[in-house]
Amino acid sequence: MKLTTEQVGAIERQTGAIPIPDDNPASEALTEVFGDHTFYADQSGLHVLEPVEIEEAEGPHAEVIQIAEWTTDDKDELQPIEPQRSGAVLGLDDSAEGDDEAD
Repeated sequence: MKLTTEQVGAIERQTGAIPIPDDNPASEALTEVFGDHTFYADQSGLHVLEPVEIEEAEGPHAEVIQIAEWTTDDKDELQPIEPQRSGAVLGLDDSAEGDDEAD
């Protein structure tokens, strides 16, 4: 899922995470391999967000999904993996609060 500027802001306020910029040299290759998403990288690898429905919550939400892992200790090369649900669910607007629950 490609996030809007407002959704990126909501994720940053909840987690402090900043996406890989669209003008980053790796962005084009990531899009070719994984599709049109907003990509986030951390110590464990590469993540995207996928929409989820939460009955009791207001506003749109998304779950963090890991789609690649680092292959080196220098964290300079990614290897695609079978997508793994993190259990972290985040609100995508200011009226929705992230639950950050683990499975």
